[in-house]
Amino acid sequence: MNSVAVAAGVSKRTPYIYFENKHDLFSAVILEFLTEMESQLCAAWRAGHDQCEIEMAVKIYAGYALVDPARFDLLMTFERQDFYPGRQRHALSGHAAACQAVNDRITEDLVEAIERAKTSGDLKTPMSARQFGLLLWSALTGVLTFTLERELVLQDTYDWTSQEIIEAFIVRFLPHTRKGENL
Repeated sequence: MNSVAVAAGVSKRTPYIYFENKHDLFSAVILEFLTEMESQLCAAWRAGHDQCEIEMAVKIYAGYALVDPARFDLLMTFERQDFYPGRQRHALSGHAAACQAVNDRITEDLVEAIERAKTSGDLKTPMSARQFGLLLWSALTGVLTFTLERELVLQDTYDWTSQEIIEAFIVRFLPHTRKGENL
């Protein structure tokens, strides 16, 4: 926090007016990222494109990571923390609590989109919408992490860019391209 104060040219106590501690400051940065992603997702879902809602969410999330891998890495650092029900060691407060609230809204919107796809028959799976959402998010996060960490090697060895890998992921795993097949 002292380094932040020095870099900002303010007294060492000033950051504590806005942030409880360094974790709260980090959470404030993450909150900005999550809020931006939520806005993009909500705008796309409100627009009501013909494209599958789940595919749009995947493309927005993946695009966010591919455009700014450093932000994606910070989001993953935040995600690795004990911020989830059943894993919490203490009650969240400040910006961390706000991050969790935004993350929960994003999750619920995705679960609702998956439920709509199941109801319409565009997604046939024995999994619950919540289970499918977790599997989709986990797989996508793994693909993104892997491709971003090894982008140059993948391009040189396999002649495949990160964007092309994500497109292949979408074609393989999302309902609009495998309509009627069980996932």
